[in-house]
Amino acid sequence: MKRLAWVLGFLAMGCGASGVSATSETDDACVAGETRSCDCDAGSSGKETCSEKGKWGACVCGPDRPSFDDDGGMPPDDGPAVCGDFRCDTKKGETCEDCPSDCGECPSCDLAPTCTGAFSVPIEFTPLPEFDNNGQTNYGSGVGMGVPPEETTCSAPRLKIQLSRVVAHKDGLSFGGSGGFKVFCVVEANDGKDMELILTEQMDLEGDGKSFEIKPTSGIFWGQGTSTVKQSQFNLTLNYNCYRDKDGDVWADVLKGISDAAGAGAGIPGNPYGWAFGLGSVAAAAAEAAIQKAGLTNVLSVEQRIAKESLLLLTEGRTWSVRQKGKFDSGLGSEKSDVELLIRAWGCSTPRPLPPQ
Repeated sequence: MKRLAWVLGFLAMGCGASGVSATSETDDACVAGETRSCDCDAGSSGKETCSEKGKWGACVCGPDRPSFDDDGGMPPDDGPAVCGDFRCDTKKGETCEDCPSDCGECPSCDLAPTCTGAFSVPIEFTPLPEFDNNGQTNYGSGVGMGVPPEETTCSAPRLKIQLSRVVAHKDGLSFGGSGGFKVFCVVEANDGKDMELILTEQMDLEGDGKSFEIKPTSGIFWGQGTSTVKQSQFNLTLNYNCYRDKDGDVWADVLKGISDAAGAGAGIPGNPYGWAFGLGSVAAAAAEAAIQKAGLTNVLSVEQRIAKESLLLLTEGRTWSVRQKGKFDSGLGSEKSDVELLIRAWGCSTPRPLPPQ
């Protein structure tokens, strides 16, 4: 008996630190879910609840609230979650967003926009001159720029990259007065795992400074889904190629060649000129084969490689230029071209907690 009194006295002393009193008569039989008042330190009152096993649980004093009763069972459901009870009840839908006092502050990503509605085209874009090709036909971009996601509170970025406009600059694509002509472009993107491809519509670019706006639905060549953005965590390789189709009769053959090779499963809903497939697909090769067979004149051919550490930077809405000047034999003498592609990118990222230090 003396030993029992000593144990009860020790437990009562511990109540001041935990907020749980041991003064309740836990051996009394009770009905599951029943509650009754109990004594806490300094004359205050608490509450104890009957477990599913018919035994009184610990006396709850103040804000503390046990997750399990003394018999190891879950306490009975006491209604909807209550913000401010110092318990983050995730099973009842309580989150850091609607109740930070219980669940703590939500992790954040301050280097990229939120992914809510991120598939919509931003209102404004900021030029990124470091990504311009500046006359190069094979170049790298983004090395040493930005911060890798693993060093931030952001997850791997989700991106859309779009060909937004094609421009024929002054004195370019004049072709010595050889008459009307069409131009189309094929743009590929791959990250070593997946590949996406677009074929633009035929564009009439004859005349100084003539430009052609590409619709977002058909110009996006990375992250083509209409309501999604492409998770991007590897280096990206972009290949831009534009061709002069003088008589305008090769474009349809190229379209058919890509469509047949890619198959129905690779098509993009809402864009008959876009495809997404695995890296081993023969669709890109089919496009090249149709172009070579027709002997088309290439007026722009550039490869750009984008370092993965700069991909978060592109989520903020960025734009850059790929431009190439050249001369070729049109059959009517030496002709010149000066074609520019305007590229833009946007996206988002979801928060990711920093790794433990």
